[in-house]
Amino acid sequence: MSDEIRSILGTIFISDIQIEDSGLLTVSKVEVTSDLRLAKVFISLLNSKKSPDEVINYLKHNRKVIRYHLGNKLNAKFVPDLRFYYDDSLKKAEKIGTLLTKIRKNENLDNS
Repeated sequence: MSDEIRSILGTIFISDIQIEDSGLLTVSKVEVTSDLRLAKVFISLLNSKKSPDEVINYLKHNRKVIRYHLGNKLNAKFVPDLRFYYDDSLKKAEKIGTLLTKIRKNENLDNS
């Protein structure tokens, strides 16, 4: 169910709900409770002119509309309530990559 919701929400954010200046919004993970009443939706942003807080607040404010679109596409008895969270793992991975690149450059300079 989590993967299906993640896929549908990704489609909704492309075709039904566009957030101006949000860059590339990706649904990175969805966690659904065992009773299927609540879905925690984790999103990541790339090249966004808006802060993560602004995007999360927009999603929270439009939660009912997003849930409506989800209900139209989800084949389930219940449509879970949606809670949105920012997933900063992409940003952390980018920082780690940058640090590793710097370390490699420094090692190459030392070996020269």
